[in-house]
Amino acid sequence: AFLNHGVLITIDPKIAVEQLIHVLYITSSLEGEIVSAPCSIILVGGSAEARILESHVSFSRTPYLVNALTDIVMDEDAKLFYGKAQKESPEAFHIGTTRIWQKRDSQLNSFCLTAQGRLTRNDLHVILNGTGANAILNGLYIVRDAQHVDNHTSVDHRPPNCTSNQLYKGILEDSGRAVFNGKIFVRKEAQQTNSYQLNKNLLLGKGCRVDTKPQLEIFANDVRCTHGATIGQLSEDELFYLRTRSIPKDLAIKILARGFVDDILNTIPEASVTTKLNCLLKDKFSRFT
Repeated sequence: AFLNHGVLITIDPKIAVEQLIHVLYITSSLEGEIVSAPCSIILVGGSAEARILESHVSFSRTPYLVNALTDIVMDEDAKLFYGKAQKESPEAFHIGTTRIWQKRDSQLNSFCLTAQGRLTRNDLHVILNGTGANAILNGLYIVRDAQHVDNHTSVDHRPPNCTSNQLYKGILEDSGRAVFNGKIFVRKEAQQTNSYQLNKNLLLGKGCRVDTKPQLEIFANDVRCTHGATIGQLSEDELFYLRTRSIPKDLAIKILARGFVDDILNTIPEASVTTKLNCLLKDKFSRFT
């Protein structure tokens, strides 16, 4: 109802776009609270290939609401890297929905970064609607102060012989709060499905909290599906090892936390995207110096 702007990206069949396509949404207001409802539609033709990054940023600290919708349709044999990066105002509310439909033998590699915002919710829905489709869904969220981040993912395996892999990591500080809810749905016809899901969280504050809920709903009998979740703090042995090498405690924490982050950033196949995301994360580690 409030849709007021957005983009339409169409990749013709058998076209390989060499350059990164960067869609940048900037929200700022000098007149108080506002609502922004951007819509992105991405159509990737058969045997086409593209790399797209969608960023939501702000240069102000004013409160506002972003209600973003992204719809992606991938035809047969299409290949797409899709990244979403979000660093809103510390007082902003961001509600984002991404829906992806994949046809036969399509290959999706996605990454979601949440770096700032008072309340953020990312809903990611992937429908594997063709034999041989493959989806990689990775994400990173860093929460501090009283910020709250929700990540909800669902992967719907409909035909046989499809694969999906999910890895989401989170770092929480102060009184930050995060929620991860990942669901893998395997229909009766989706025999020989291979699906994996893992959520890992690092707690750096005494008041922070994360609720993680990986889910499997399997109605086929010839599948390989696993899921898991971990929540923990930095290893005292690792901190002690670094401090015995004359490394101050704050810097040791930064090194270990940075390694936790770099492990998942290294899964991004596009170097320019990794560079842009590192720019958004730079101040997140400045306190550990």
